[in-house]
Amino acid sequence: MPTSNLMKHMQDCMKHPNRAALENFQAAYESKKPLSIAYDMLSLLEHKKTNPLKMAMETDPLKTTVTFDEWHNKIGAALGQFYFLELFASGLLKEEDEKQMFDSQMLTERSEELYRCMEGWKNEYKEESTYWPFLQKLLQDEISTSPEQDPKHKADQLRDKLSTILTNNSFYILIKPGKQRFLDRFSVADKTRNQYFFLDGKGKYQVFLWRRFPDIQHDEMNFNELAHIFDYMRANYLYFGFLLRSEDIEKFINQFPPVGFAISTCQGNNEERVVNCAKQFVLKQSYENVSQDFFVGML
Repeated sequence: MPTSNLMKHMQDCMKHPNRAALENFQAAYESKKPLSIAYDMLSLLEHKKTNPLKMAMETDPLKTTVTFDEWHNKIGAALGQFYFLELFASGLLKEEDEKQMFDSQMLTERSEELYRCMEGWKNEYKEESTYWPFLQKLLQDEISTSPEQDPKHKADQLRDKLSTILTNNSFYILIKPGKQRFLDRFSVADKTRNQYFFLDGKGKYQVFLWRRFPDIQHDEMNFNELAHIFDYMRANYLYFGFLLRSEDIEKFINQFPPVGFAISTCQGNNEERVVNCAKQFVLKQSYENVSQDFFVGML
């Protein structure tokens, strides 16, 4: 650490406040000032190959907040150390005038500039979707190798996992117990083929995961229009004792432009979770006479 020598002499000044300790600190300070070290660090952070935060994010397929925050905090801690050393030096070695406080002021400005840069990097990661091609395999591998869990605990675990991804996308999780695949009672709009996938919970449960993009907006009128889907389905496709089939769902789903997906399942312990979304975009309707639940999601 470039500041280690300066830190050592600062601690000597605090433990042994004498002229020798002060002179040693002053010599170390003059040889490599905190502002100079900060400039060196800023120069390295400008380039992807020498930026530890970006390098760490490059090796993280899901681009998680855990990785980002770890390096954000490390960089912030380094800046804090530079500033602390500069303030200590200002108190011991400098007069309180504008010229003597130049390094402190510049260090403050550069720190603020770097924090703005890091916020910009964070927003860039949020706008990307590079995590998506890796997500299904990573989650399926995790399910396949983890101890068996009931649908409720698995839904909570998946919600917590997805909430760590640095993205503006929203997620909807639906888990149903049993071996029967969602695909048998499921349909999506043609333009949504890259917004969902299924996971197999060792034959104990099935998982449907849907992602929603922030640039797709819906108003209350469109959301209320989903009620017409339930009325239409009740009148045309619900038959006593039979679950809705994919071909039935596909017949009407494209008649309602706001709809992204529709799923029919047996009534039971279905678990739903929503991640990174303040506005409801999935409706559920239960039909007791045919013992099934129907889920419809907005684009």
